[in-house]
Amino acid sequence: MISILKLSQIWTHLYPHLAESRNLVIYDPTSSIVVANNFPLKSKDPSVTLSRPCHLEKLLEYSVVCPEKITCFPAPLDPLTGKVTSPQVRKEAMRQIENSLRMFISREFGNSNDVLHFSKCSDEILIDLSKLLSEENRTVKLSIDESVCPSVKWIGGEEVIPVREKLGAKILSQILGHLKSETGFQASAGIGSSVIVAKLAREFNKPWGITLVQSSHIDLIYSQINLRSAPELKGTKGRILSGEILIPGSSHQTLQTLFDLRKLIESFATPEEMHAKVFAKYPPELFGVSKCQRLWHLAKGTDYKEFFPNKVNKSISLKKSKSVIVQGTEVLGKSLEEIVSLGTYRLMELMKEPPKTINGILVIGKSDVRTRGCISTQIAIEDLAEYTVASVSSKISEKLKHDYLSFATPPSIEKLTIYGKY
Repeated sequence: MISILKLSQIWTHLYPHLAESRNLVIYDPTSSIVVANNFPLKSKDPSVTLSRPCHLEKLLEYSVVCPEKITCFPAPLDPLTGKVTSPQVRKEAMRQIENSLRMFISREFGNSNDVLHFSKCSDEILIDLSKLLSEENRTVKLSIDESVCPSVKWIGGEEVIPVREKLGAKILSQILGHLKSETGFQASAGIGSSVIVAKLAREFNKPWGITLVQSSHIDLIYSQINLRSAPELKGTKGRILSGEILIPGSSHQTLQTLFDLRKLIESFATPEEMHAKVFAKYPPELFGVSKCQRLWHLAKGTDYKEFFPNKVNKSISLKKSKSVIVQGTEVLGKSLEEIVSLGTYRLMELMKEPPKTINGILVIGKSDVRTRGCISTQIAIEDLAEYTVASVSSKISEKLKHDYLSFATPPSIEKLTIYGKY
């Protein structure tokens, strides 16, 4: 059993007076870029996508939530650097949480190194509950009063949940109770047979609660999850799936939920067949073979990559990566294609073998707050005809250039990061 914990907003923990704000936006006062929010960023205009980082004015203009109902809070700035303190804030908070949980689990169960896994890029914590359900631990009396522990939501009814899963939920409830009583942080948690199912389940009992779902009851939560709010489907992919791909057997009804996506993959024997018959007409960076494989696993409720909880220093995705940066005088007076080609050449010189994917992240408009932000793209190596500097850089440039030229006056290029993932 795998459990994913998602911490409640760190900002509201630091500033309790914000805790009652249902539609809270934290923004950088120097650039008006949104750095945090506690409500879904949904646009009332289907042609406009809202996602961080985005400008505060854009969010207020296009959000389905009325601007009058949104609380905007300027993030504090570091007095030395003049930058938003959010990275430092999160780092300190996660260090406090990690120390607290490791001490608690070590005290109650023994070694915690192969149980807890902390993500470096988000406020998620993964717990391998199967490690806490060994025979010698089944009779352990935990020290936390149950009255301070969160409630558990049983998908499909408590009576159908096996004893072992119930014990796992009880242990997790004690862990969350300890976390809140010692650090003040709340967390919602999901328990499932895979990381992706646990991630989806945790959304059903926010901000402080546990949801347990068995593999046989995944359809009960998938039927309630909109495609465009599912992991990896919040942008263009979600719009295409929900707007153009029909439910099998229907002449007009498009995919709307993850349950509809499950029905789609049941029509094919392999992800490769699904790609050939449904998604071949779309760009490979959106629905290439590797993307369809990830879509296949999402629909089935299985993990695309195997998770090893004893590797505590890796991110949850467990993708090894190497990166190079092009910036400063290297970007002055050069075209986007030249900058990407230089970064791609350096990366391919650095990597010992071809990676699975190569990503490009372009930082633009640092001196212009109206256009300041990032443009990013990703390509799968298997979708390319050949693995060369020219083919890779051409594909990355193609996507970056499309977004870059969407500005009336293209902003200055400040930095390009190119990294490959094995």
